[in-house]
Amino acid sequence: MDMVWFRNPLLRVPVAADLAMSCDMFCGDNPYDLDKRANGGFAYARASAWYGARGAHPGKNEQDLFDKLKRELSAAHGVAAQFVDTDYLGGFCERRKRRDFNKLRTYHGNCLVGLRTKLERLRSAACSRSGRSSRPRPGSPAATSPR
Repeated sequence: MDMVWFRNPLLRVPVAADLAMSCDMFCGDNPYDLDKRANGGFAYARASAWYGARGAHPGKNEQDLFDKLKRELSAAHGVAAQFVDTDYLGGFCERRKRRDFNKLRTYHGNCLVGLRTKLERLRSAACSRSGRSSRPRPGSPAATSPR
């Protein structure tokens, strides 16, 4: 898992959405713009829309499957596929974007290489949100965890 949850992200998924997913870059203000590239940090799918598609494409991960099916399901079955604004489901791909931690629901370790780097940067983001130092206290589980 390479994500920190600050608060419930489902509150940012519209009730009418059949599929909703985070993306690396959210350009513009249209969540239904299917040209955005999916990122598997956060995915929501109504069971009725997802299980049939999942069975038809075994072996695909959620991100690849969402990217493949977003147009196909929308056109053929009227499925409402959308992306959630990175103001709410943020990540390191948009690290130049100023973050409002009062809006942010999740923060994804996307665009970072290696688990150690992801953990360090996500820990720092979580500490920044809470106003604490990003360095773990001596003897705390975070300070003694294997690197």
